[in-house]
Amino acid sequence: MQSRQQKEQVPCQTQSGEHNIWDRLGVTMGAVAIARSGPSRVLLWLLLCLCALPLAAAPARAQQAPATGFPGMQLRARVEAHVQRQKEVLKGDLAHYALVFPIEPEDFDAYMQQVLLRFDGRDVVLGGAEGGESHGGGLLAFLFDHWRPSSRAAVLTDRFWFEANRSRLELAQIYRSHQRQIFLPVPGRKADAIDGTLPETPQLARMQLRYRVPTGGVASAETDSYSFLRLLVEHEEDLSRTWVNRLGQTLSADLLLRQAWDHYVARRSADDELADHSNLHLVDVLLAFSRRRASSATRDTDRRDANEIKRRFLAIELRRTDFPGDSWSLRVGHHLESLGRLLDDPRVAWSPDEKHQVKDWLRSLDESADRDLDGAEVAHFLKGLRSIEQHRAKLEDSAP
Repeated sequence: MQSRQQKEQVPCQTQSGEHNIWDRLGVTMGAVAIARSGPSRVLLWLLLCLCALPLAAAPARAQQAPATGFPGMQLRARVEAHVQRQKEVLKGDLAHYALVFPIEPEDFDAYMQQVLLRFDGRDVVLGGAEGGESHGGGLLAFLFDHWRPSSRAAVLTDRFWFEANRSRLELAQIYRSHQRQIFLPVPGRKADAIDGTLPETPQLARMQLRYRVPTGGVASAETDSYSFLRLLVEHEEDLSRTWVNRLGQTLSADLLLRQAWDHYVARRSADDELADHSNLHLVDVLLAFSRRRASSATRDTDRRDANEIKRRFLAIELRRTDFPGDSWSLRVGHHLESLGRLLDDPRVAWSPDEKHQVKDWLRSLDESADRDLDGAEVAHFLKGLRSIEQHRAKLEDSAP
């Protein structure tokens, strides 16, 4: 039921402009009390009914809106409602939750209190009670994204208190450790047998996490690297600066990101997309790399046009219709987020044919909107759909 304050905000449109309907009704009811003749009452009640007509029509217009809305907005409304219902459940995965909701300081603190530091010599691995993190560099990226020491963005020289270890560690120590842990795979060789060799074809970087366990041995695991690739774009002052990783490879941020770019553009299929989770996030990473290149003060002919990423995305991801097993939600959610990030970038241009392709794809999602939306991955759906709604004018036929 509406409160009196809410009712007082309902407008009534007249020829002379907008007025508060309850003020108008007050005047009219006063006039009715004064009027004694039948014709006067009839005329006054006709005026009252005319004023109420817009209120009666409003619900009908609201119900018709989804049917005539922009492609993808039926799915958008369903996902928004689902996420709002599952809001508290989604807090269990705060990294995904943060894609669509602001994080409260107490939630950030509770999340980071579970993070453990594990060491192997001078290198450090972040993780939880079960072991190292599942996405290489993800926890460090989470810190940079959401920790605000002294109400400002975190920098490499800041020291974070890791409650689980009762110790304070400089972010730069974790960052440099990740630089030693990231590597370029060499086809036909295991990671420990690379011995400084670099691949002859473009490869997507991975991370090798090693740490000592209580029994005295060393645990080792490989993970994706997209979170740390993004951090390299943001925090490496000189992208051409080199270092040597634990496997003896001489690397630089520029080398790793160029390899990722060429790997993405050269692949003409998404069949192996799930083999490395980084594949689902490369649009975000490579757009950031392209922006960094464009803002470089040095004269550099290798600018990396963001539209090249868009063309590849439209040619592969948005032409896919088959999603075997339960991969529909995983893939489509990330594709929606990637499309949203392309629309967010003012450097990306959209031809009429590209606009139509995107809208046709979004219409197909509206038609399949009854698919299951389970788990924290649904945050990628909403992240992308919100951006698409915000930038829908870019996809209209009249947009430049």
